[in-house]
Amino acid sequence: MIPRLSLIVFLVLLSLSGCITLPDPEGSQDRTNDVVARLADKEEILTQSFVSRRSRLNGITLWIGSGSEEGDPALSTAFISLFRENEPETPFSTTLLSIQGSGQHTVHFPPADDQAGQRYFIEIRPDTGPLEIRGGNIDVYPLGESVVGEVPVEADIAFRLTYDYDLQAALTDAWGMIKDLWLAFPFFALLIAPGFLLLDLTGLRSRFDQGEQLGISVGLSAAIIPLLMLWTSTIDLPWSAISVRLLFGGIGLFALWRILSPLIQSRRFKLQPAFLWLLVVCLFALGLRLAMVRDLSAPAWVDSVHHAFITRLIVETGGFPNTYQPYFDISPTEYHTGYHAGLAAFQWFTGLDLLQGMLIHGQVLNVLAVAVIYLLTTTLTKNRTAGVLSAAIAGLFTPMPAYYTSWGRYSQLAGLLLLPAALALVVRFIRIKLIGDRRPLTAFFALHHKYWKARGKAKSCDAQRTEDAIHETSCDAHRAEGANHSN
Repeated sequence: MIPRLSLIVFLVLLSLSGCITLPDPEGSQDRTNDVVARLADKEEILTQSFVSRRSRLNGITLWIGSGSEEGDPALSTAFISLFRENEPETPFSTTLLSIQGSGQHTVHFPPADDQAGQRYFIEIRPDTGPLEIRGGNIDVYPLGESVVGEVPVEADIAFRLTYDYDLQAALTDAWGMIKDLWLAFPFFALLIAPGFLLLDLTGLRSRFDQGEQLGISVGLSAAIIPLLMLWTSTIDLPWSAISVRLLFGGIGLFALWRILSPLIQSRRFKLQPAFLWLLVVCLFALGLRLAMVRDLSAPAWVDSVHHAFITRLIVETGGFPNTYQPYFDISPTEYHTGYHAGLAAFQWFTGLDLLQGMLIHGQVLNVLAVAVIYLLTTTLTKNRTAGVLSAAIAGLFTPMPAYYTSWGRYSQLAGLLLLPAALALVVRFIRIKLIGDRRPLTAFFALHHKYWKARGKAKSCDAQRTEDAIHETSCDAHRAEGANHSN
């Protein structure tokens, strides 16, 4: 009764926490390299039209300077007015902005009660002192134009939009999650089932609580897929969409049967309270993680470009490529590709576009990190309550690991899924006394050793080939020099 009551109270408090403001990066223009316009008096007006991709627009950030010399403390003021394009005579928001020096200034206003895709324009009018409006002196924003006075210019001011993420938007996202619920099985089959079966079939499953089983299953699954791809690439056995769906679809179904058959036979479905709370935390973390990327059309930052490239190479070759040339001047053995193997398997399984799949897959990894944090905490403290609290803090309150999305640090995130699982198994291995229980773990670590030995051997072969190539080049140079002397 108490856990149920606590859950109800938690959900009610969360529902009362209010709305939040989110940025709309795809609807903004962040280029600030140039001074687009200098406005000297009240008669000079700059307008910029734009489209809000989201409803309930509630803020806009501008890059405006006072137009005075550097070090001059003079203060300029300006009226910032926003209009709907279909109501050009009446602004729905007007703000008097104080500007000193150069920098970014945010104008807040009550959420506009408009639909997504509404066209607006912003008007900047000096009140006292000159203004410098920054942006890009090329027409980089296709959905609007910049006008100084009555003359359009080949430029766009810099602006960043924010909107009110309210309950209606959250419900819309929840409905989208329901429509994409079919992805739950591919995620289970790839990110949980392989590790769960290894844990279950070796007899170690009973030594961990349900939350720990989830964390270890995630860590082992993150290791199994790249190990399997390493061996299939070594023997030139390519992966494909059909083989991935058959293999991991079968693994997922077998894992579900191993989970559900005892429950069906006993006709009792019992979840440990700590595991129930962990699932609740993961569910809310999933909602937050997906809300974070709702305005992204592609993964963020430069790391994501490299991840997408390597994953595409894996998909095209059916395994780890022998070379990254002519794109990257590094050996394939010099960079960790475990994350990319898992992402490629997910793309084969689901058929999703690479960029869309990369966003969703990365956010699910971020949620599973919450379960792994529970595992790490219980391994160190043997306290399930501490594990749930740690998972809640990392999943709902702290910037990390959620911020990994902004960096595109998906490979680092995948690596962090492995560490707590390995630690938990080592700690349990140390505590085990029976030789029969040591064998599965011994086999696991032997497999891990073989993996690194194979990588080292491949790297040595690459080094030897490089040395041979250098030696051959040197011999060619000597032969050419000898030929010149003979002539």
